[in-house]
Amino acid sequence: FTGDRSNIWHSQGQQASDQWSVADWQANSGHNFEVAKIKTQGVLEDGTIVPWGENQLLIRTDTNAPLSFSTPDWTPTQNDQGWAFVEPFIKEGFASYDTAGTLFDGRICFILLKTKDGFQLPGADDTEGYLFVQISHKYAVADLALPTSVRVVCNNTRRFARSKADGSKI
Repeated sequence: FTGDRSNIWHSQGQQASDQWSVADWQANSGHNFEVAKIKTQGVLEDGTIVPWGENQLLIRTDTNAPLSFSTPDWTPTQNDQGWAFVEPFIKEGFASYDTAGTLFDGRICFILLKTKDGFQLPGADDTEGYLFVQISHKYAVADLALPTSVRVVCNNTRRFARSKADGSKI
């Protein structure tokens, strides 16, 4: 996250430097891994390996931790693709990095950009604008990008931002 730690309600996380590169952001937010698909199989008591249908397992390549099952034709999004998506917003000066994080052992990764121009509501209530990007490593959970006024720093604020975007209850 950027800014003062007191602005993060749970006071956790790594405070970002203004000098951080994209690689620094990826490493410090836990995004420095790739997702691979492997065939699923079972092992019988006698050691015989038995294929387990068509489904495949999504794993983190850094730890081999399982993320989700998927179908053979589904292609997982890589974290680098999420960072490549936000790069033009940074390069064109539209926004700056604000927070990034990894949730549920890597099943969900997020990037939050702060837009350059906020606005003021009546009563001198300053409102900031953000662009929230979710990279999902869980089958059937969509990647998404949405504008929000919610500063996403954890799963609770991620859920709140999503509920505000689609009008659903949390």
